[in-house]
Amino acid sequence: MKKELFTAIAIGAIFGFIITGSFWAIQEGKIQSLFQKNTDPEITENDIAPDPENTPAPQEENLSQSKIYLKIESPQNEIIVSKSTLEITGQSEPLSIIAILHKEGDEIIEADEDGNFEHSIDLAGGLNVIKITSFNIDGESTEEVLHITYSTAKI
Repeated sequence: MKKELFTAIAIGAIFGFIITGSFWAIQEGKIQSLFQKNTDPEITENDIAPDPENTPAPQEENLSQSKIYLKIESPQNEIIVSKSTLEITGQSEPLSIIAILHKEGDEIIEADEDGNFEHSIDLAGGLNVIKITSFNIDGESTEEVLHITYSTAKI
C-alpha cells in the first residue's frame, strides 16, 4: 500500500514538473523575443519618419478645460458604520449621470437640475470600496473612491 502511494505521488510530481517547465519555457521564449534586435535591412529612417505634406496640422487643444465637478458630501471616506445601508449624497454638474459601483451591486442615478444627488446602497460586512463616477453630457468623467467599513461589533 505504501509503495503504490509513493509511486502515485512521484508520478504526479514528475507530471507537475513537466507541465510547469513547459509553461516556463514558453514564457521565456516570448520574453526573449521581445529583446531581440530588429535586423531587417529593408526598414530605413525614411520609412519611419512622417511625410510633412500629408501630415494634418495639429488641432488647438482647449487648455481651459477642467475636470468636471464631483463632491461627496456624505459619508466621509474611511469611516466605520454600524448600519447595513448607507446614504450617499453629493453634488456634481446639473443632470449628470452618477454611477455607484460597490461590492453589493452597481447603481446608476441622475443628478437633479442643481447637480445634487442622493442614493442608498446596501453594504457587505467588512470593508466596502465604493467607486462613484460622474459623467457629464460631453462624456467627460471624474471619480471618487470611498472606503467604508461595515461592522456589527459593539463599540
